[in-house]
Amino acid sequence: MGECYGYNRIPIDNHGDRTGSVHPRFIRDRLEINESDAEAVRRIFCLFGSGAYTLREIVRVLNDDGVPPPKSRKGGINAGWTVARLSSFLH
Repeated sequence: MGECYGYNRIPIDNHGDRTGSVHPRFIRDRLEINESDAEAVRRIFCLFGSGAYTLREIVRVLNDDGVPPPKSRKGGINAGWTVARLSSFLH
């Protein structure tokens, strides 16, 4: 399961309990809402859904307000929101 902005991955064993160990036969993941990210997700969709903001304007608002972007899949440095990152997130 890949990362999903706005959620935390919680490893679960075959009994439904959280676990810190990694044993592929008995582990599955459950997604839990990350409240701080979820606030940003709601804000993004509210801005986008209003039709009053372009992607570039939403990016500016997010970066000006210090909203952290999703983690880079390649492990690189997150320089902030970009139009490409926002577009990928929305679609």
